[in-house]
Amino acid sequence: METGKVKEGTPHENQFFFFVGEKIDVTQAVLTGAQIKDAIRAAGKTFDPNHTLVLEGNGNEADRTIGDNDPIDVSHGHGNGGPLHFHSRPNADFGV
Repeated sequence: METGKVKEGTPHENQFFFFVGEKIDVTQAVLTGAQIKDAIRAAGKTFDPNHTLVLEGNGNEADRTIGDNDPIDVSHGHGNGGPLHFHSRPNADFGV
């Protein structure tokens, strides 16, 4: 039996991420973009439904847009600099 690995959807204590500098506690190591947005709202923060969820890049990595069905591992110390940081930005539909 492997230890130290958490499967998608498995409850796991002490998981968190940051949204616009605010710590958001969660109980699962892997969440979809939609679940991350729900956790943000459940924590009393505002997430504009007309905005896109963005994972901030670590170091020289580019920021990454997160879709509602994209699975994201929010485990602590994920090997590249600590907890994940998210923000939102308006959709770039340019009047379409």
